[in-house]
Amino acid sequence: MRLELEKVLAGSKDGLSKQHLEIEKLKTSFDEEQKKSMKLLFPLIEGQINFYQGDYDKALSLF
Repeated sequence: MRLELEKVLAGSKDGLSKQHLEIEKLKTSFDEEQKKSMKLLFPLIEGQINFYQGDYDKALSLF
């Protein structure tokens, strides 16, 4: 009985460890995707601001 419980406990710990690693991978992936999105978003916002201010050449260069 004790041996079975130890096996179940070891399996659970292993499963939780794997799950934790996958969650960390997802966090890292999310952070990388968020950085990529921001790199694309900020030039668009800056271009729109320049367009509203009448600096059309600069605005078009950012798009």
